Amino acid sequence: MQVGAHDFNNKLQVIDGYVDLMLFDKDLPETFKQNMIMIKRAVDSSAELIKGMMVFSRKTPLEFEPVKLNSLIAKFRSMLARVIPKTISTDLRPRIFGR
Repeated sequence: MQVGAHDFNNKLQVIDGYVDLMLFDKDLPETFKQNMIMIKRAVDSSAELIKGMMVFSRKTPLEFEPVKLNSLIAKFRSMLARVIPKTISTDLRPRIFGR
């Protein structure tokens, strides 16, 4: 699995590089710019997925780091809305503990 994941990650880095080059173009129409930003987000998300696959296959050591849970949930809000059954209600508003 590691070889396939590594190869896929290499291809993602090429796509990411081309997107960065496109975003440097000051004459790029706004609609194209927004499309490039969406592609960049998909590349970043896919790279994180590959990282998770490699950790799962135990080829990459785990590195723990603090996360901002509210921003992480906000990032995946639309995906969560599609995945969580309608019979489960969710409240994704940030809250401060102790209030």
